[in-house]
Amino acid sequence: MKLIRTAAWTAAGVALMLLAGAAWIAVTFDPNDYKADLVALVEARTQRTLRIDGDLKLFFWPRLGADLGRTALSERRSATPFLSVEQARVSLAIWPLLRGRMVVDEVSLAGASVTLARDKNGRFNFDDLLSQSSGGGSESARVDLDIAGIRLKNGALVFKDALSGNTVQLGQLDLDTGRLTDGVRTPIALRTRVSSVLPAAALDLNLKTQLTFDRQAQRIALHGLHATAAGNALDIRGVDAAVSGDIALSWADGALQVADLVASVKGQQGTRHFEGKLSAPKIALTGDLLEGDAATFTAKVNEAQRTLAADLKLPAFAREGRRFRSGVAELALDFTQNNGTGKDTLKATVSAPLNGQLTADGRGLQSLDITLLTLKGSGTLQGQNIDMQLTSPLAVDMATRALSMPALKMGAQGRGERLPGGKLAVDLVGALQAGLRTEQVSLDLKGKVDTSQLAAHVSVKDFNAPRFKFDATVDTLNIDQYRHASTPALGDKSGRPGGGVPGTLDFSALRDLHGEGSVKIGRLVADGLTLAAVSADLRAAGGKLEVAPFSAAAFEGNVRGALTLDGSASTPAIALKTQASSIAIAPLLKHFAQSDTLEGRGSLNLDVTARGNTTAALRAALNGGGDILLVDGAIRGFNLAGTLREARGMLQQLRGEKSYRGSATEKTDFSELKGTFTIRDGVLQNRDLALKAPLLRAAGAGNVDLAHGTLDYTTRATLAATSKGQGGKEASELRGFTVPVRFTGPLSAPQYTIDFAGMAMDAARTEVESRVREALEKRLGGGATGDATQGTQPSKPADVLREGLRGLFGR
Repeated sequence: MKLIRTAAWTAAGVALMLLAGAAWIAVTFDPNDYKADLVALVEARTQRTLRIDGDLKLFFWPRLGADLGRTALSERRSATPFLSVEQARVSLAIWPLLRGRMVVDEVSLAGASVTLARDKNGRFNFDDLLSQSSGGGSESARVDLDIAGIRLKNGALVFKDALSGNTVQLGQLDLDTGRLTDGVRTPIALRTRVSSVLPAAALDLNLKTQLTFDRQAQRIALHGLHATAAGNALDIRGVDAAVSGDIALSWADGALQVADLVASVKGQQGTRHFEGKLSAPKIALTGDLLEGDAATFTAKVNEAQRTLAADLKLPAFAREGRRFRSGVAELALDFTQNNGTGKDTLKATVSAPLNGQLTADGRGLQSLDITLLTLKGSGTLQGQNIDMQLTSPLAVDMATRALSMPALKMGAQGRGERLPGGKLAVDLVGALQAGLRTEQVSLDLKGKVDTSQLAAHVSVKDFNAPRFKFDATVDTLNIDQYRHASTPALGDKSGRPGGGVPGTLDFSALRDLHGEGSVKIGRLVADGLTLAAVSADLRAAGGKLEVAPFSAAAFEGNVRGALTLDGSASTPAIALKTQASSIAIAPLLKHFAQSDTLEGRGSLNLDVTARGNTTAALRAALNGGGDILLVDGAIRGFNLAGTLREARGMLQQLRGEKSYRGSATEKTDFSELKGTFTIRDGVLQNRDLALKAPLLRAAGAGNVDLAHGTLDYTTRATLAATSKGQGGKEASELRGFTVPVRFTGPLSAPQYTIDFAGMAMDAARTEVESRVREALEKRLGGGATGDATQGTQPSKPADVLREGLRGLFGR
């Protein structure tokens, strides 16, 4: 008992001595006297400037520590601040220090700011400090880490990266911790505002968790982690993200354990609102073994009239060595869109068993093999019901970033009144190859779409500026059957001059189109026109689409030529060169001009250009020319031969002009019609029309206004010499007379006018010339030609002329 009392008094004495010593030091020692020496020492050791604006204070009881006022440390060999603090306090527990252990009782910082930087060569502004601190000390000099708590208020951390051009800042930084020592779970609370330049972001970050670490076992764990971020990032406004769960990491063996992980995010990008959530109950990585329980991911996107929801179910998976395997992953999609009259909907599911191989270091995916990818979907589009299916094996090589679907099968079925025949059927097979590194995609397809059998090859190169190549063959294609009844055809059959209501033309999409290809169609129906043996080569570049050459069997003949659509300028332009041979002109005019005034077969050559933003503007700006040759045809609505047979009576009456309206039952037959024409600003001009018929010949000249669908054209018909019996006595009497006929009005219903007065004057002039010639021949030729019973002949030229006129008019 006496020994215990002695030890107690001894300890008390030592404590008193220590307290007395500490008190003497506190009274007699002023650390501010050594500030200059400390600044000089830092300058000599680090080439950095230490500035201490506040006072240094030491305290010794109940803990040993120091208070530090405003202090700053500069960059190396620079006055630029590297670290600064408004106020700091560090204290050590005394009794552990007496036992040889260092226990930091408190670390408190207010207004601390650190600026980290990396230059373009990859060097950090603190590399010199690390090289100096790593040079000394031994393992035996290391002290245990035991900090009762850290409190950081209104701190800031800035990282300036010249290598990437980015700047990241953690401002308004507050940190509170419990006791930090090995094996003790301690609460952590962190609040800060994170901002960056690349990408542009400004987020408020809050984190709460309980931390456990063991430096000896090289293990760290976060229990009950809950972190949130709110603000703006990139072009996303109103970001609201959260992460929770338990995470444990052992850096000695690389083991990772994640439990009850839940991550969610929502925000707004433009008018698009989105949200997503990931749930993963367990992920475990131990050596070469990676395992995980089934996980789910859900997402939803809302934008104006559209909504898309996705639900991904990932099965439990396991990795052993470099191979990993899982069950069947399933993705469900639900899409809805308002189309103005109702809703378009699509519900689809994608399923695939996932198997693959990791890279040699096990940190990345080397390949992915899906034995059978399956897609099934159903929905409505513009009120029509659609079902679809797609299956194929899928192989992905991450090393070459290549994708292959070697046995692709696609099918679709549709039902609805707007579908041709009320239904749609698609059955295609093919193969798909894609290379992200080479930026190439190749697709081969063959099969049936409704009644069309097709085979096609399409390839695309350079994803930034895509260039395509294609080759397609179709046995029959009816485009009109896919056109809704309310959609106007390109060639309007309303009877309006020049076609239907002019539509706006926009070729601007051609500016981003680059490529070439060819297409062959056995039978094509488009805009009410049926073509056979269609063949065309296409080339797109520089905002132009060239279809050259193209050929087809059309209008009972053959058509070939070249077409250019030019969208390189703000105003679209078109150029067409075509040669048509052995065609029937009637169906051609019926289709393109809604006119049936001309019949016959022959050839038509056309070379025209036009520029305009509407179809009406194109017609008004049409320029070029061509020629036409027709045989064995007719001009409907006008019987020129019949009109000639009325000529004698009209000549006797000399009543001048008379107008007629064309009749659909009348027509003028011809054996040949030919001529050339020019087109300028939408007006077709012809000066050399030549028409041949059994009883007459005709020449013509005039204009046709294609923009307004009108004409002003004059023909001059002459009764030709005929075989015996043709035309009778009246035709014989009119032989050689010329009949002027002028056509005016709309192309769909032209009106013609016959100038009988002019015809009479021509006839009189011809008869006078004939009679005068005969009289002169009799008077000057020797008189032997006269008739024996004839009376005395006129001897003066005036008498000869008078006699000729009397014979002409029967007086």
